[in-house]
Amino acid sequence: MRTKVLDSRMLTVLMFTFLLLAILMVIKPTAAHALDVNVRNAPYNATGNGTTNDSAAIQSAIDAVTASGGGTVNLPTGYTFLSGDITLKNNVTLNLNGTAILKQSQTLAHFAHTHHQGRLVGGAIPFNAWADHDYPLIFAGSGTHDITITGTGKIQMTTNGGDSTSILIHAIGFFEVNNFTISNITISGASMYNMAIRQSTNGLISGVTTNTPTGLNADGVSLANCQNIRVTNNNLTTGDDGIYVWASYNDPRGGAGIWWSTANPIPTKNIEVDHNTVVDTCVGGCNGFVFINWTGGAPDQSQVEISNVNVHDNSFTATRPIGALTSDVYVSGPATPTKSITFKNNILIPVPSSGAKVHSSFLSMPRTDFSGDSPDFTGINSNPALVNTNFDSAGLPSTTYKGVTYWSQQGAAGASNTAVGQPGGYWGYIQSFNLGYAGLYQGVYLTPGTYTFSASVQSSGVPIRMFAIQSSTLSVLQSSTFSNTSWASKSITFTVATAGNIRVGIDSTGSGTLSTSFGRMDSASLTSGGGTPTPTPTPTPTPSPTPTPAPGTRTIMTTQTPSGYGTDTQYELGTKFKTNVNGTISKVRIYTNATEGGVHTVRIWKVSTGTVVSGPFTWTITSGTVGWKDFTLPTAFSALANTDYIIAVSTSTDNQYAASSSGFSSAINNVTLFTYVGSGTFTTTLGTMPTSTFNNSNYFRDVYFTN
Repeated sequence: MRTKVLDSRMLTVLMFTFLLLAILMVIKPTAAHALDVNVRNAPYNATGNGTTNDSAAIQSAIDAVTASGGGTVNLPTGYTFLSGDITLKNNVTLNLNGTAILKQSQTLAHFAHTHHQGRLVGGAIPFNAWADHDYPLIFAGSGTHDITITGTGKIQMTTNGGDSTSILIHAIGFFEVNNFTISNITISGASMYNMAIRQSTNGLISGVTTNTPTGLNADGVSLANCQNIRVTNNNLTTGDDGIYVWASYNDPRGGAGIWWSTANPIPTKNIEVDHNTVVDTCVGGCNGFVFINWTGGAPDQSQVEISNVNVHDNSFTATRPIGALTSDVYVSGPATPTKSITFKNNILIPVPSSGAKVHSSFLSMPRTDFSGDSPDFTGINSNPALVNTNFDSAGLPSTTYKGVTYWSQQGAAGASNTAVGQPGGYWGYIQSFNLGYAGLYQGVYLTPGTYTFSASVQSSGVPIRMFAIQSSTLSVLQSSTFSNTSWASKSITFTVATAGNIRVGIDSTGSGTLSTSFGRMDSASLTSGGGTPTPTPTPTPTPSPTPTPAPGTRTIMTTQTPSGYGTDTQYELGTKFKTNVNGTISKVRIYTNATEGGVHTVRIWKVSTGTVVSGPFTWTITSGTVGWKDFTLPTAFSALANTDYIIAVSTSTDNQYAASSSGFSSAINNVTLFTYVGSGTFTTTLGTMPTSTFNNSNYFRDVYFTN
C-alpha cells in the first residue's frame, strides 16, 4: 500500500508540473528569435534601382529589427540602394550581401537630418567641415550597443561636381557606441572620413577596403577618445591620413545639436593596429599612422591621456609614414601625455623615398614606457626622467598632470586622493589581487649606469614587490619586497648595462590572491648612482658682448621651399618674427605655385597690441610661375628691435597657398631676423591678425629687412 501511495503522489506532482508548464507557455511569450530581413521584401519594399530614395525602407527595417530584440538587415546582392543618412540601432547587423551597394544620395530631401552643401562651414573655427556637423551616411549615436556593418558589398560615397554643390559627409560615424564591428566591406569615393569613430568602446574594424581619391579630409580610420579597439587586416587607400588615434578635449566643431562632442572625454587606451596595408595618396603633409593630441584646454590631463597603443606588422606608405600632431589648434596648453606605446615590425615607406620614415613631429610628443624598432625610431625614446612623481604633477610644468598620468597600469591599479596618511594629495595603488596581476610603473629611458629608485610605500600586510625591469626583455634588474602597513621610504639600486626603456614601480608578484590586499606608492624618485647629490655647478663665465650685425638686407627664409599646397578656404596667413636691431622693411614676399593668382592683401601686425602698423595694401599676383613673388611696400616700415611682428598676406579667392607641415618645428635665426617654434599663423576671418597655429606649419610669408 505504501508503494501505491508514493506512486499516486508522484503522478500528482507530474500532472501539476505539466499543468504549470502549460500555464507558463500561455502567460509567457516564447523567446524572441533574431529577425533576418531583406529590405526589398514587404513591408519595407526598397527598390534597389540606384535612383529611387531607399532611405525610409532601410531605416524601417532597422527599426523593426531592433524592436524585435535584434537581428540582420540585408541589402541583397545585385542591387544599388540610393540613400540619405540612416541610423543603426541596438543589436542590429547591416549586411551588404554580395555585390550590394549602398549609395550616398546628393539630394538634400533624401536625408533624415538637415544637411548642407560645401566642404567648410566658414568662420573663425579652423577646419570646420560640414561633415562634422551633418550626420554620416551610416550613423550610430550615444548609448547604441552591439551593432555590425558587414558583408562583401560596397558603400559608395558621391559628389555632385565641385565641393560647393556637393553633400560631403563621413561614410560611417559612431559616437559613444559600445560593442561594434565593421568588417569586410568596401568604401569607395569618400571625400571626407571613411570611418569616424568617436568616444566609442569595444570595437573591431577588420577586412575593410577603402578606395579613396586623392583629396583633403579623405582619412581612413579616425579613433577619437576610444577604448578597447582593434584595427586589423584592412587595406586602406586614403586621400589624407590613413589611421589616426586622436585625443580631443572640447573640440569647438562638435557639441550641442551636432552628432558628436568631446566636451566630456574619456581617455584613449587599449588600441591595437595590426596587419593593415595603408597607402596614402596625399601629396604632402599626410601620415600613414598619426597621433593627434589636441587636449590643450583639459583641466585634468589624466582624463585625456593616451595609453596602451600597439602598432605592429603594418605597411604604411605616405609622405610621413609615422607622424604626430601635438599642438592643439583650438586651445593652447599642456601637451597630451602618452604612455605604453609600441611600434614593432612595421614596414614604413616614405614618399618620396628620401623622406623620413618617422616624422620629426613625433619628437614633440611627451611619452613614457615607449618602444619603437630600430633604426626607424632611433633617437625617439621614453622620457629620460620620472615625471608626476607624487601623482600630483611633481616634475611637470603644469598642475593639470595628476593621478596616473604617465604611470602605466596593469590589472587593478590607479590613483586616489582619499586621505590615508600619505604625503601630499594623490597616491598610486594596486589592489584586488583576486582579479589577477596588478602593476603600477613608469617607463623611462636610461643610459648605462647605476640608478636608485625610491618611493614612500605602504602595504595591507602582504609582500609587495618594488622592481626595475628591462622592458624589451622583461628581465628583472633588481627587486625587493615590502609589507609595512604604515607609510615608509623604500628603495632599490640597479645597474643598466645597455641603454633602453626601464620600468620602475610596484606590483603584486608574490602577494597572494586576497581581494582585500593592496600596495600603495607616493613620492617616487629616480637618481643616478646611490642617490648622489647634485654637484655644485661651475660658475658661468661673463659672456662677451654680442657684436653688432653687419649692415645688409636679409629675409627670414633662405633655402626653405614648401612641401605642398592647400586650396580649402580663404585665410589670413602669417609669419611671426622679430629683429635684433632697428631697421626697415621695404618689401614682402610669398611663395606660390604656378596656378595661384588674384588679389591678396598685405598687412604687418604688432603682436603686443594686435594692431596693423603697415597696410593694408592690395597686391595682385599674376599666375604662371612657381616660386617667390615680391611686393614693394608703398612706404618702408621702420621695425624696432626685439618687437614681435606678424607679416600677414591673405589668400585670394582661388584659396591657394603654400605650406610645409612642421616647417617651424624649430626656430629660424638669420643674423638679424628671428622666428619661433610655431611661427606660422592663420585665421579664417579676413582682416584680423592671424594667431592660430597648426602642427608648426610654415605658410611662406616673408619680409626683406635692412639694417
